[in-house]
Amino acid sequence: MMIAISTQTAMSQNFTKGHIVVARLGNGVNALSSGALPVSLVEINPTTKNVTKTVAIPHTTSTQRLLINGNPAAGSNEGGISLSADGRYIVLGGADVALFDNDAGPDNKSFARVNGLGNVDLFTINGNFFGGYIRATSSIDGSALWFTTTQGTAYVAWGATGTSRFSTTGSRYIGIVGNQLYTASGTNPATILSFGTPQTNNTTNNGTALLGTANSTVQSAYGFAMLDADNTINNAIDANDVLYIVDQTVASAGIVKMAYNTNTSNWDYIGKYSSAVPLYGLTARKNNQGEVELFAVSNYGENNNLVSIVDANARTTFNSASITQTILASAGTNYVFRSVAFSPFDPVLPLNLLSFEVRSSANSAIFNWQTKNEVNLASFTLERSTDGNNFETIKTIRPNNIVAENNYQSQDANLLPGTYYYRLKTTDLDGTKNYSEVKSITIKNLSSFNIFPNPAQNYIYIEIPKSTRVHIASIYSTEGKLIKKIDITPETTQQRINIEDLKPGIYIFKTEAYSKTFSKR
Repeated sequence: MMIAISTQTAMSQNFTKGHIVVARLGNGVNALSSGALPVSLVEINPTTKNVTKTVAIPHTTSTQRLLINGNPAAGSNEGGISLSADGRYIVLGGADVALFDNDAGPDNKSFARVNGLGNVDLFTINGNFFGGYIRATSSIDGSALWFTTTQGTAYVAWGATGTSRFSTTGSRYIGIVGNQLYTASGTNPATILSFGTPQTNNTTNNGTALLGTANSTVQSAYGFAMLDADNTINNAIDANDVLYIVDQTVASAGIVKMAYNTNTSNWDYIGKYSSAVPLYGLTARKNNQGEVELFAVSNYGENNNLVSIVDANARTTFNSASITQTILASAGTNYVFRSVAFSPFDPVLPLNLLSFEVRSSANSAIFNWQTKNEVNLASFTLERSTDGNNFETIKTIRPNNIVAENNYQSQDANLLPGTYYYRLKTTDLDGTKNYSEVKSITIKNLSSFNIFPNPAQNYIYIEIPKSTRVHIASIYSTEGKLIKKIDITPETTQQRINIEDLKPGIYIFKTEAYSKTFSKR
């Protein structure tokens, strides 16, 4: 079954680890052209083929927009996305130009990173740094980017105003694997170039072709994937021992498979999966059966497809009968797919965090989490963010540090209306830190909480939104001393409270969700 993606798809939940994200160009209205088009990231569940999330990259405001050349005949000249090495961000590069304008090369360039919540960050640099247009982008953790253009390979720190170009020859796709930077060369036959540890300066480094990849027979490489197929690591290179390279040339379209030979230290040509149409972009993983599952964009024109290709062959063998291709989705009318990556996600805590839940209650966030096998924990820290990226500490809790199951509760009170993001940080005694999955809540506008008269003498009246349960309210001195507790009757919106026993002064009236001062005469 093939899914045609609706232009109305927009999901609010987080990206899902293990799903596939495809870059889609177009607005669904105007025909594809060589002008700049808006881009969105569409997440597909590869099992159900359902669309689970769509994120539109801003494209209307100068210096805060990213568009990509949409010429359907140009293949994937631009638009190569990738998942950062730490799994937290999708990164991509494009142009800071108006809709349908020509991205000829020297225009200002824009970069985007999209986290597991779907939040988009953008920044723009002067495109005249060395001309060309951005073909593909990669990152380690979102704090810096490495990218390929027609004029070379370069580095830029996130938010910087300039770049450092270290390769003076054009490459196609780029990837960071095992903290090593690789690109697919623009030569024929294509090679995979190694640049070693990703560099951050402009010292010339045109890369070194991995031994044997010159025998790839790939004429035009627009994607590659490296992974460990045999689960045996004999040396640093063998940590990733199978290599797939996309050939987008119409006359020889397909995917070449190569395997690392520990005896010769070469990459051996194993075989080529031939495709009736060009393929672009590539990401890969091993499935539950131990087979290599590849994902790519099929064809380059309007309404092209996202496909999965399963290689059931052993690492060093090739038989086309053991390769299966499945269409997962089609781009739709006046849209084109460009590149693929796995979905971003936030690193999660070890398995001793059994659950971490956040819910809203009036204008408060209520936290509940459960752990097991706590050993050498120094602290729990609740962190809050209003944008899903920048977090601040709101509360630190001391752990029980016992093997049995532990249940914790806390809250973040007196929140203004809006959306809030929370995560739980654990810190070990040795300083090691881990983070939970990010959770979000929305605080809605509520009826006002009020106390009158104020100042008061014998009684105060409180006005509060109706609730179906008993509220426990408290009166405190300004020094924080508890003076008395009061039950707020269910279904009430106004209640009289006797304060004859209070001494003249200023007091604080608190409920679970509200806090207000009043004075006794």
